[in-house]
Formats: sequence, structure tokens, C-alpha cells
Amino acid sequence: MFGKVGAEVRRGFAKVLVSQFGTLFSSKTALLIVFFTVLCLSLIAGWIPDGLNCLFLDNDCNKLNGLIMLVVAVLVLFALLFIGYIVVSPYKYAVVSTFPGKKRVLILFLSNINFRIEKEGELRKKLNELVNTLSRINTLEGRLEALNQTIFRSWRMPLEAVSYHLPVLERVVVITSKESSPQFSLFLELLKAVIPEARRIKVDEIKVKDFENFEEIQKAIERAYEKLLKEGYKKKEIILDVTGGKKIVSIVGAILSLNPGREFQYVSTTDYKVKSYDVEVVRDD
Repeated sequence: MFGKVGAEVRRGFAKVLVSQFGTLFSSKTALLIVFFTVLCLSLIAGWIPDGLNCLFLDNDCNKLNGLIMLVVAVLVLFALLFIGYIVVSPYKYAVVSTFPGKKRVLILFLSNINFRIEKEGELRKKLNELVNTLSRINTLEGRLEALNQTIFRSWRMPLEAVSYHLPVLERVVVITSKESSPQFSLFLELLKAVIPEARRIKVDEIKVKDFENFEEIQKAIERAYEKLLKEGYKKKEIILDVTGGKKIVSIVGAILSLNPGREFQYVSTTDYKVKSYDVEVVRDD
């Protein structure tokens, strides 16, 4: 009981700090700068009134000491303001797009195959036919291209995402909806048929009911990160792919990836290139 209360208190305290100070407390360098800034501001807050009081109100005070305190405090204040201006003015926030480094872990969303099943097992039959076709294609690119002519073409993007991170990739966490979860086993079969190297990769499923429910998606992403971090993976070894699912998936994934150390990627639906995106402070040239 007390453990749960303590966890709730820590979570609430963390929310307050993040809402007021952003990610300030996640950087040791930033904390060091804040320490010296607060130290200087404390000196300024004490010496300016003390210096003024000594010079104009306290007749028993050493006027030279009062003048020194006032001058030093004012100089320190001007120095802080000038340094802040010099450091901050050339920079702005911008969305930076790059090709991500290969990761050990990939989190992705699985869209459902929008196919009207006329008979029981019809989708399975079509998958078996596709797997037979793929077995006769010798190249990965050829097998991926073959998907474009089938009802499974929407699954090309998650397969491209997996392919991109090979041979480093060793874990994939697939977040499914109520519609796509029954198709998860089919996706695994297609993954292994298109990318034989993926047979060594451990693939897990996290289920949500609705890809349009902001809170459900958020909880699923956080559950995935929590699970992976407990397994010993570092944040920098994990990347979140926001290509699959619906638009709300991309929005939530992008927002949550602004947390320090997280990174998200998107697979182009036109040229199938993988790009990662992050909000960074860059020079305003």
C-alpha cells in the first residue's frame, strides 16, 4: 500500500517538475548551469539592496563596502543577461529530420488489413498464396515490391522499418488494435517470409482497443518502454515507428518521443525511406 502511495507521490512530483521546468532535470550540464545561475542571482538579490542600504540609509556603514557590493552585484547581473542573450539569440526550436542509427529495439503499430472476408480463412488463404510467391523471389527488395500488388501492401511499411534496423535489431514490440490483433499471427508469418533474418528476432504484442483513443495509445507506448527498460535496454537503443495505425497514433507517438532520450521514425509511403524526427535547438542562420 505504502509502495503504491510513494509511487503516486513520485509520479505527481515528476509531473509538477516537468510541467514547470520541462526536461531541465534530465540534463546534468543544465543542472550545473542552473546551480551557478541561482548562486549568482542569490548574490545579486542580497548585495544590491544591502549596497543601496549601506550607501543611502545606514550612516554607520562603510560606504566603500556598500559601493563595492552594489557595483559587483550590478556587474554580475549584466554579465548574466549578456551571456544569456549571446547564448540564446542565435538559436530556435526546429524539427530535425535525419536517417536514424540502427537500433536494437523497434516499437511499431500494426494496421489491420481492410479486407472483407467472404469465407472463413479467406485471409489466411491469400497469405499462404503470397508466401508461396515470395519463396520464389530471391531478393529482399523484390519481395517487398511484391507486396504492393496484394491486399497486404499496407504492411510493407512496418516490414521496411524492421529491414532498416537489421542486423542490429533483436526485439520488436508490435502494438495492435482490436481490428489488427487477430491478424498479428499473419503478420509474423509474412515478416519471416519477406525477411528470413527476422526469425531470430523476438516479437511481442501489446493490445489496445482503439487506435483513436489518445489515452490508450499513450499507456501502450509507456508500457512498452517500461517493459524494455526493465529488460535492460537503454532509451537510445529503442526507436518508435509511428507509420502504422491512424493519425492519432503518429501524433501521440511524436509527442511522447519528445521525452529525453526517445526517438521516433516514419517510413515514407512513397519511396519507403526511413526518417527519424526530433525537436532540437538549432542555430537560426
